[in-house]
Amino acid sequence: MEKRPLRPEQQRAIEALVSGATRRIAAKSAGVDERTVYTWLATDQNFADAYTTACDQVHRYNVAAVQKAQTAATDRLVKALKSKNEGNAIRAAIALTDSGFKAAEQFLFDRRLRKAEERASNTGEPTPGDRIDRQPEHDAGTAEPGSGVLPGATG
Repeated sequence: MEKRPLRPEQQRAIEALVSGATRRIAAKSAGVDERTVYTWLATDQNFADAYTTACDQVHRYNVAAVQKAQTAATDRLVKALKSKNEGNAIRAAIALTDSGFKAAEQFLFDRRLRKAEERASNTGEPTPGDRIDRQPEHDAGTAEPGSGVLPGATG
């Protein structure tokens, strides 16, 4: 299937959706009916692919930001371990231990998921990622489109 450029209203809808807007708010931002956004997601593969790509970009951006902050937070906690205040040192130790266990758990989960996806791709079975809905409905509806969540997006 040949990729075609998105229409401006489709681009506005995607920017709103990846900024956390509901489909209703995304439709309003794009100047279309809410049913149109549902139709695009369900039947327009070009739109659905662009939306998935935009979500992936946001996810990668957010993960990188969290990883950068995690490094600074860990450095700060390591310093707090040496605190003369016993309570502060204990809280830092607990936080570091919890963080370490969660990181190890996530690492092991990711490794198992990659292996499962690799086995599934060899057999032609759907992978866990194939079963993820493009965007779950939510009631948060307060996010404003164009909030800058997507690098390079404009409001």
